[in-house]
Amino acid sequence: LDVNEGNRATIRSVAVTGNKHIPSAVLKDAVRQSAWWNPLAWFQNEKFDRDQIEADRIAIRSACVSRGYLDAEVGEPELARRRSGSYDVSYKVKEGRLYRIGGVSIRGVTLFPEIELVRLIALRKGAVASLDEISRTAEAIRKYYTDCGYIRSTVKPVFDPRGDDVSGEGVLDVAFVVTEGGLVHVRNIYVKGNAMTKDHVIRRELTIFPGDVFAEGNVKHSERRLVNLGYFSRVAGHPEFFGQQDRADLVFDVEEQRTGTIMVGGGFSSVDNFVGTFEISEGNFDIGSWPPKGGGQNLRLFGQVGSRTTQGSISFAEPWFLDRRLRLVLD
Repeated sequence: LDVNEGNRATIRSVAVTGNKHIPSAVLKDAVRQSAWWNPLAWFQNEKFDRDQIEADRIAIRSACVSRGYLDAEVGEPELARRRSGSYDVSYKVKEGRLYRIGGVSIRGVTLFPEIELVRLIALRKGAVASLDEISRTAEAIRKYYTDCGYIRSTVKPVFDPRGDDVSGEGVLDVAFVVTEGGLVHVRNIYVKGNAMTKDHVIRRELTIFPGDVFAEGNVKHSERRLVNLGYFSRVAGHPEFFGQQDRADLVFDVEEQRTGTIMVGGGFSSVDNFVGTFEISEGNFDIGSWPPKGGGQNLRLFGQVGSRTTQGSISFAEPWFLDRRLRLVLD
């Protein structure tokens, strides 16, 4: 087989046409492009990727829908090849008519006073019917239920578009239909993915426990506490249901990251002439096991050597001294 690869294709420019009300700059911002302040973007173009081009088309339509043009259409991208092998990409947009909010209602609420949920609706009559704002309102209503332990509840916005008003714009009535689920309690809590970090180091940071109401707010709070430890690059808590409808297991999936650093440096000064420095630190140290990792302790060793002076320091920190929320620091 004799293969002639040719040159790698790149994207030279991106254009948006057909839009009358939404600025082109707003639509082009939805397209994935390197920032103007990125020096790498000054010397090379974006790699040609058909999947990314299609994703950009969807992103442009989402930008239109988020601004109230719910009937917006974005045609197939038009590709113009240059002699250099790069491409100019053009998207043709049909905005359609602008929709504004008409009536707003909520249905299916029986567990809580309806007035409490109506307060969460930020949509106002006459405002632009932004799909992003509608989705955020639906999520706020769902979160109200899940924070109270009704994690099976769902909220679905139902649209009823009406004819044009006197200004030629569309009117959109929105109804938030709530499907209420039963109250769920936590049965067991499991942690997965912690190959190095001890199990108790993770569990002592949790703010939700077996037997508690399965409040999504407490789950999110526990996720943030675990991320703030600096041991994990990702923390995700989710329920696992089994035969009982009113109980569920809570599973935290964690992905560990590196917690140790080694730094070595050197320089000159008018006092010591040549100076050498080194530092070793471990943010997830365990003084009582081997290998000494995973106990949630902090260890730092620092040294500086010069022709006239030598400095050194050792710092050890135990954030849960005697298994209580007492921080012990030795220097």
